Amino acid sequence: MTQASLTLAIEVSNPTSGPTGCPTSSPGASQVGLGLVGGGTCEVLGVEGVEPGSRKRDDLLPACERLLRAHGKSPRDLESIAVDVGPGGFTGLRVAVAAAATMAEALGLGLIAVQSTRVAAVDAANRPGAFVVALASKKLSAWAEVFGADGSPATAEGGQALTVEEFEALEPMQAEAGRPIRLIADRFLPTEWEASAKRRGWLIEPMRLSAASLLRAAAKVPASKALSPEALRPVYAREPEAVTLWRARHG
Repeated sequence: MTQASLTLAIEVSNPTSGPTGCPTSSPGASQVGLGLVGGGTCEVLGVEGVEPGSRKRDDLLPACERLLRAHGKSPRDLESIAVDVGPGGFTGLRVAVAAAATMAEALGLGLIAVQSTRVAAVDAANRPGAFVVALASKKLSAWAEVFGADGSPATAEGGQALTVEEFEALEPMQAEAGRPIRLIADRFLPTEWEASAKRRGWLIEPMRLSAASLLRAAAKVPASKALSPEALRPVYAREPEAVTLWRARHG
């Protein structure tokens, strides 16, 4: 049995999506979490809200310090870091990945990268029925991944960017008798995707991300998939707009 590691979780990929009723952050807020992760199991010790950043102040590292201090721990006690690598907001992903890689390099920690769809799947699996998670929507496209009723992904590769036509042709995992497929989506779901889901009799449910769900998703990642700091990269549903603009200006 693999020994559980004290793990810090960084969930700031999609600030507009989060759990409701969480006492340590407002609905939709970003979070960091602390837990014991290993051997496919997870014990969540606590979570801490991350306040929205500004040009003068970013609350991610202070939130990590508050969380560790509340549980009588220091950064030196950590053994690994789990980070939601997206898809999600450009700035949030860059900050999360940079912070996780820097802490892992400085403290000699293992890194566990988890896609946002799989973090959302932890919450979605608490309700009956197979489902599809869709997020990082723009115009007619979105990033989507298919899951079974138990929250297991249809493929090992993770999600993919789909057009509305590709979404129309998407084959979900076999539904349970009498239970419709569920589409777990953020508030930016394209209206064409919503219409397509309703035509097929799917239920549309809100997506919820949290540091606790990230810890539980990280527990499912094999130890062999741990990354080095230099290998950690954000996942983008499409080329970031800043890169597109730079390319247009500089060729």
